Amino acid sequence: MSENPLDRVSEFQEPSAAVNFEDIRREAQKKAQGLNYYMSELVGREIVIVKVDLANNRCEAFLGDQLVYIGWKSGVITKKMTLIDKFIRANFQGVRVKIVERTSKNTGKTYLDLE
Repeated sequence: MSENPLDRVSEFQEPSAAVNFEDIRREAQKKAQGLNYYMSELVGREIVIVKVDLANNRCEAFLGDQLVYIGWKSGVITKKMTLIDKFIRANFQGVRVKIVERTSKNTGKTYLDLE
């Protein structure tokens, strides 16, 4: 008996071989920007911000005992980072913040915030 070609499964049809191109693009974008994380990946975690780069929307922060570079795209985060940057420059010390997700009372949309 000859084997039916439709009964064979190619490596591209296996679920484990599926590639999520969005994840690959996101990782390449982070690497190109010199980032370890985006803020959205750290929701619920506490960080200590030691340096802010507002021109490139990124900061240096301690995540536990590891120094990492974190980027963001949110306008809410940018406003708070401006204040944090002024505080760090005046006091020469880091600022401990927690990254949280909030829901807008007006629009119902979810956004990132620092507390």
